[in-house]
Amino acid sequence: MDAESRPDRGTIAGLVERAFRYRGDVTVETSNGEPVTGYLYNRNTNCNAPFIQLFETGTGREITVPYQCITRVRFTGRDEAAASARRYENFQRP
Repeated sequence: MDAESRPDRGTIAGLVERAFRYRGDVTVETSNGEPVTGYLYNRNTNCNAPFIQLFETGTGREITVPYQCITRVRFTGRDEAAASARRYENFQRP
């Protein structure tokens, strides 16, 4: 997976989908210049104004960001589920 991605208007939905499946923290940079770092737990494209929702790292605060405000998504946190699976596989090896 790319360490950093800059979507154009046609790829925001795909980028958000990859970030949703990531299972680690992501940093979303917004059009107002404010980065938001957290765990992306929800996205909704079945509405007039698609959005994502994150639990902010450090505070746990729920933050909603409209797709139209997303300028960049970076995969900044470790994918804990993948790391756990690797540890388990290594444990199972004879």
